Amino acid sequence: MVSNGAETSDADFSWREFRTKTNGELIGNFGNLIHRILSFIKVNFPEGIDFPKDINGESAEFLQLAEETFSKVGDAIESGRFREGLKEILKLVEHGNRYINDAAPWVTIKTDKVKTANTLAVAGHVIKSLAILVRPFLPRTAEKISNSIGWKIDNVQWSYPSPGNIAVGEITPLYKRIEEKDVERQIAKLG
Repeated sequence: MVSNGAETSDADFSWREFRTKTNGELIGNFGNLIHRILSFIKVNFPEGIDFPKDINGESAEFLQLAEETFSKVGDAIESGRFREGLKEILKLVEHGNRYINDAAPWVTIKTDKVKTANTLAVAGHVIKSLAILVRPFLPRTAEKISNSIGWKIDNVQWSYPSPGNIAVGEITPLYKRIEEKDVERQIAKLG
């Protein structure tokens, strides 16, 4: 809703556009990133993983982007530019999907478990960051993410989180796919 909402003019809401954005951006990009990383950690590192002592290269770049996203999103929210804030979060998500695809933990787990753990610890830390970042926009989503990693989001302040252990508990789907029949049903209600 925020990505289609009006900030300086009237809004033009469309159920089909809502479906496209939800299924594409929220489920396809955001939800998929969260689910892939948390599931992989849970299956391969059920005891959890510690944040690595040495960070460099792509991992350092990814963490820096996550940290910088806090000030960009915070500034956008304070200025009433919610759509811009959400776009900054989605940029971080896109970077996260590239990071995971390039690191290919499903491949490295077979040959280098330490490297895989480090990659996933960095990605897990960014997931913590995403839980905080999306909270003003999607509070239930933030709560689901934080519950999956045993974290109480209510006790967390708006800031880049300190690195630490990531242990994954029960993973619940963040969103339900919106089907065409759901859109048709909503349009029919409008007459």
